[in-house]
Amino acid sequence: MKTINYMMLMLLILLFKITRAQDHPPKGSNIANLKLQKFAGSWISINQKDTIWLKLKVENIKFPGSLELTGDVIIGYIKYLKGKQQIFDNMSKSNLLHSNGASSILAGLNQKGDTITGTLRDQLKNKSLALTLALSKSEKLLSFFFNLH
Repeated sequence: MKTINYMMLMLLILLFKITRAQDHPPKGSNIANLKLQKFAGSWISINQKDTIWLKLKVENIKFPGSLELTGDVIIGYIKYLKGKQQIFDNMSKSNLLHSNGASSILAGLNQKGDTITGTLRDQLKNKSLALTLALSKSEKLLSFFFNLH
């Protein structure tokens, strides 16, 4: 429950970062973002002994708060192997919606060009990391960076 409340708070903070120079969208608005589609897909990184798979998809979710806003975000699932040891894997839940709490990545409310920011959370350890996803100019490579909150 703490993780869900924390994610709701992060969504609100990110939403206010987007709208601080503008008027708030009217109650019931949908904030569509077609540019997020270029991040969707399956990505893999193999670095010496570490292997990370990301599955990212765009989902239109309901934001917390009284404005009843919905909007497009990136949600994602991750599998992490250190050598042959599995550290984390929630890929089997990638067919579930964000509202089921199955995704590990929530990003895309704060976007600058080919870079989006968000959160990577580990429900088992009850930890969250700040996440940045950046596409190469060719959109064939995805860089991701994590920072402990």
